Amino acid sequence: MEHPAGVHGDTPLIIAVREGHLPVVRRLLERGANPTLPNKLDHSPLEVAIIAGSLAVTERLISHVKDLPHTAEVDSLGRALCAAARSRQVDIVKMLLCNGAPVNYVHRQQLETALINATRTGDNEITRLLLDHGADPMIGFETWDSPALVCAAWRNHQSIVEMLVKKDPRVGRHFADAMVEAANLGLEDMTSYFLLKGANPDHLRSGYRTPLSCAAQHGHVGVVRVLLTAGADMKANDNHGRTPNWYASWLGCPEVLALLREHITPGAC
Repeated sequence: MEHPAGVHGDTPLIIAVREGHLPVVRRLLERGANPTLPNKLDHSPLEVAIIAGSLAVTERLISHVKDLPHTAEVDSLGRALCAAARSRQVDIVKMLLCNGAPVNYVHRQQLETALINATRTGDNEITRLLLDHGADPMIGFETWDSPALVCAAWRNHQSIVEMLVKKDPRVGRHFADAMVEAANLGLEDMTSYFLLKGANPDHLRSGYRTPLSCAAQHGHVGVVRVLLTAGADMKANDNHGRTPNWYASWLGCPEVLALLREHITPGAC
């Protein structure tokens, strides 16, 4: 019954789940099919059902998962919640939360939480739903688009940024990191937003380039102007000892170079 088949090692249960064959799914589960056994892609039957958007099959699998030992139940429901947020399946997110899915489950293999996935996709409804159920926006990983506020800023999801800021004052610790990512991508309004919130215009994120160097390197004229107006230091070095003017000269962007010359002081390099 658990014999895997095909290039992805799908079990009969996973095949039935993917096709949405509820009677077959029910029969396999009644005969003892493992509701958590993944395929070679590490997708469990429940995650496959969620990706397929099958509410009835998902509900049936959840009822069997809840009969598992506590640790296995938490892991299965937590992974499922991450998958539902990633797939923008709001009804399934609600179903999982009602069935006790851990809202702050951390999927270490995928480096994700349900909240970060909802933020990545820009889904306001799921983001709000997760926050209302206690999702922690401070959970993050050693990735450039984490934690949630930085993720929202990098993807220019202004409404989610404002939602996170309003919901949890602690995200203020991430204003500067979020501003760096916004500047790097040329997001003028987003950069301005965090500068007005008090972000340091010369902040170095993890020893990376300054926001002004990032903007100059990529020719983001509007962001360069915003940062200079906010008092960004023309002499500030990055982790390579290079200044914004060096990047602008290397790029050869005349508009950025002109802006920098307007603000450059004697002795600056």
